[in-house]
Amino acid sequence: MASDTLLEELSCSVCTSIFTDPVTLMCGHSFCQDCITKTWDWQEENEEKASCPECRLAFKKRPDLNKNVKLRNIVQKLGCSQSQEQASGPLCNYCINFGGAAVKYCLQCEALLCNNHVDVHSKSEKHVLCEPCTFHHKPLSYYCMDELYSICEGCRQTEEHRDHQVLHLNEASEKRKEKLKTFLQKLTAKKYETEDRIHCQEDLFQLPAPDMVHLLNTKLKQLSCKIHHVEKLCRMTDPFTVLHGWDPDRADVIDVEPEYIRGYGYNDIDAVGDLNEVMAPKLCKTLCDIVTDIKSMKERKLYRKEYIDLQLDINTAANSLNISDDRKAVYSTAIDQGRPESHHRFASSYVLSTRSFSSGRHYWEVEGSDSGIWMVGVAYPSIERKQCGTWTEDEKSWWLCKRGGKYSVKHNGMAIELPHKPACSILGIYIEYEGGRLSFFHLSYPVRHIYTYTATFTESLHAIFSIGSHGWVRIKG
Repeated sequence: MASDTLLEELSCSVCTSIFTDPVTLMCGHSFCQDCITKTWDWQEENEEKASCPECRLAFKKRPDLNKNVKLRNIVQKLGCSQSQEQASGPLCNYCINFGGAAVKYCLQCEALLCNNHVDVHSKSEKHVLCEPCTFHHKPLSYYCMDELYSICEGCRQTEEHRDHQVLHLNEASEKRKEKLKTFLQKLTAKKYETEDRIHCQEDLFQLPAPDMVHLLNTKLKQLSCKIHHVEKLCRMTDPFTVLHGWDPDRADVIDVEPEYIRGYGYNDIDAVGDLNEVMAPKLCKTLCDIVTDIKSMKERKLYRKEYIDLQLDINTAANSLNISDDRKAVYSTAIDQGRPESHHRFASSYVLSTRSFSSGRHYWEVEGSDSGIWMVGVAYPSIERKQCGTWTEDEKSWWLCKRGGKYSVKHNGMAIELPHKPACSILGIYIEYEGGRLSFFHLSYPVRHIYTYTATFTESLHAIFSIGSHGWVRIKG
C-alpha cells in the first residue's frame, strides 16, 4: 500500500481523491481536469476570475489546460492497489497483515479503527471515537462555525466551506464551552429569581394560589434540569457532544421560560379583583411581574388584533401550482395550468398574496401539509420572477421552509436548519414593518416561537408561498 504522504501528493485538493486526468496550471499546482473545469465554471457563473484553488493566483483570462502525462502515468501505476482500498473505504491503522474496514476514528490516537480494534481500544474518556466522513473517508477533525457541523480535511478544501470559519474540533469545543458558561450564569440567575418569586407568592399572607405556585415550581425544575445539562457539557472532554449537544446561540435555548407558563393568560390576573383590597395589590404585582417577563404572551394578544385576511394572487402563480377557487389554498401539481404568460407570473413554483403592506403590524395564519415540501414568508414585489430554480437566498425574500420533519430559514445567502420539530401543522406569521421584525410561531397549545428575522424593510411586502412535490398550504380565515 502506498504511504499516506505519497497518496497526499497524488491527490487533487478539490475532490481530495487520487488524480483523474491530471492537468497542471501555470503556478505549478495540479488538479483533476474535471475538478478544475467545474471550479472555473462556477467562478464564471459568479462573475469571478479563473484562479488556482490552492494558491488563489488569478488569471486574466481562462487558461488552456495542459495534461501532465508523467503525473498521469504515476497515478495509473498506483491505480490497482488504490482502487482496492477505495472500494472498501478507509482501512484500520492497527491491522498488520490485511487492514480491516475502518468504522471509527480516535481523536486521541489519531488512528482509524476496525470493528475488532474498537472493541479492545481504550475506554478512557480522553479516547473519543467518531465516525469518518462518509464522503471523503477522513476523520471529522474540524468544525464549521457557519454551518454548525463537523467536517473533515477534504470537506474543508471544497468550495462549500471556502469562505467559512473552520476551526479544529478541540478549539471549537472550547469556544462553545465559554458560551455555555456564560449561558449557565444567566440560567442560574433566572433560577434564583424564580425561587424568590415562589417565596414571595407563599408569603402573601399565606394566600392560597396553588396554580401559580405550581407553575413557578415547574419552571424551577426545568431551569434546574437545564443547569445540570449545561454543567455536564462544560465538564465533557468529547468535543462532538459539546458541539452538537446544545447551542446557546439558538433563540429557543436562550428563552428559558417554559412553554406552559407562556399560556398563562391575562384573565388569570382579572380574578384578583375578587380578593380583599390589602391582598390584591401585592398578588397582582407578583402575577404582573411574571406575565411581563413572558414576551410571547404579550405578542400573542397583539397578533390577534393585527389579524389580516389574505388571498393568493393567481396572476403571479406559476403554472406548476394549483390555486383553489377561494384563492386561499395552493397545491403542487404535475399538470401545467396553462395560465397566460405575463411579467407578473413566476416561472418556478411561487405565488404572492394580492395584498401588500408598507407600514404597520400584520398577522396571518397558514396550515401546511404534514408531508412534502413547502415554504412561507414575505418578499418584495421586485423579486426575480422568470429565473427557474431557487432564488430563496437573495436579499428580497425571507423564508421559513419545511422539508420532511425539519424546519429551516433562508435569506440573503443564509440557510439555517432549526432544531424545532414541527409541533403542529398551523403556523402564525407576524410582521412589524417599522420595527423590522418577522416572526413565525407554532399555534399549538401553548404557542411556541420558531424564529424571528430582524431587517430594515425598504419596499412594500407581500406574503409569499412556494410549494414543492406533494405539498400544500392553506391560508386560514
